[in-house]
Amino acid sequence: MSEICESLLNGKWQWILNVKRYQNRHMVDPLSVADHSWLTAMLSMIIFDSIGFYDGTPNDDLTNIMRSELLTRAILHDVEESLTGDIPLEKETKDAMKYAKGLVSFPIMETIFPVSLKDKYSGHHLFAKHDSTVEGAIVKYADMLSALIEALREKALGNTNLDDVVNNAMNYLNEMFVNVERENRTLLKKTINYLNSLTDEIITYIGLTYGIRARSVV
Repeated sequence: MSEICESLLNGKWQWILNVKRYQNRHMVDPLSVADHSWLTAMLSMIIFDSIGFYDGTPNDDLTNIMRSELLTRAILHDVEESLTGDIPLEKETKDAMKYAKGLVSFPIMETIFPVSLKDKYSGHHLFAKHDSTVEGAIVKYADMLSALIEALREKALGNTNLDDVVNNAMNYLNEMFVNVERENRTLLKKTINYLNSLTDEIITYIGLTYGIRARSVV
């Protein structure tokens, strides 16, 4: 059996299907890291297409390349958790998880993907959430927004065990791009301005719906 065929049918990338989000928390309806990655990709796509980069000109070719890069980064952004698991947010585990993810960030591609593809995917994974690019800024935002949605979903099911996740995610979104005025690149500035405006709407909606406020919102 060829390496590609073996990977498609029984690849180690499938480990991510069995890794649960918030492994150290009680969950009413647990989601996997794969569920989270799909949600992040979906949110990234919707946000990117809502910003309005398409203008009917040859620039649309570049836009389509950016969209492809965006979706690849979103799908791969947490793939290292197929090895480390997902144990988020607590002060005592946050540094340990960061260290563990750092250890596997380079060998992970070689471990779970065909050798012929590891180099192709490594850059997408390494720079998945680097907010110096349009794609990275959106994936970084969508990643945190997906965490917020997941926590609100549990809250709606009666689970109060993730209230701190809701608060942390809202505060993070609210503070994510506070230095937008320093960014001069047109597409990135347009992206960050859109994300800041979107955050205002999200925080207002959650405040009205759930009575929860981000830290800097009166």
